[in-house]
Amino acid sequence: MKIETIILEEAKKITSKYKIDQSEVEQIIRGHLETFPELINKIESTQGKDQVYRFGDYKDFIKKVKREIYYSLRKYERVPETGAMPNSYEHISVKEREPYIADFMEQLIARSANVHNILDVGGGLFPMTVPFERFPNLGKYVWLDRDKKAYETLKELNNPKLFLYNGKIGEKPWADYLPEGTEIFDLALMIKLVSVVWRQERSLIEKLLQVPAKTILVTAPKEAMTRRQSVYRREKKVLLNFIKMGSFKVVGDLDVGNEFGYFIKK
Repeated sequence: MKIETIILEEAKKITSKYKIDQSEVEQIIRGHLETFPELINKIESTQGKDQVYRFGDYKDFIKKVKREIYYSLRKYERVPETGAMPNSYEHISVKEREPYIADFMEQLIARSANVHNILDVGGGLFPMTVPFERFPNLGKYVWLDRDKKAYETLKELNNPKLFLYNGKIGEKPWADYLPEGTEIFDLALMIKLVSVVWRQERSLIEKLLQVPAKTILVTAPKEAMTRRQSVYRREKKVLLNFIKMGSFKVVGDLDVGNEFGYFIKK
């Protein structure tokens, strides 16, 4: 059995499930195989693919490859230097929204262009995509996230309207983030946040329900971050449960290529 045949077959199967180019997968598989000379000999002395797929050491090898691909897709990548932001990083969640960001912003601005303040909970690198000039009355955009790398990247924007808090949800009372002289934010953003918290830190859902904001935008992905797999029904159920728990009413929808959500109010 030719080793190249196995590499191409396995890469094709992996890219049918994961959001990664086949050439990248082939390169990863080849790189790992170099450290398994005995497995290479075993494969090349075998007549058929089905027999190879039954080898225990081959199964373990492929699991390792898939695990590396999965975690690599969730990591940050350094953005090529442009002079504007020489030390910035980009996350897959930013990259997957990029083709639809103009549509996303048009729908957001249509409902919130005149806001004076915004709270972005678990915002990641989302502020990098916000056209601040299209919010003429915006005085303060408050960002809260525990992600240190995102925090360091956003600091380099040097945006006087962007107020950054690198911390956890619930670490401080929501009132501590409010602009002076205000009791409630005009808009709170929970971009692809609710369903993550719902699955990973359910106890914090109550904190999210208490966010002081006139309007809240909650969104979720239609497709899994790393896999080519629809999660729309699952994510919609979580968002609707959140809305019901908080006795919110839906006052508008947001729908773009890979993301959907609801504008909600008390």
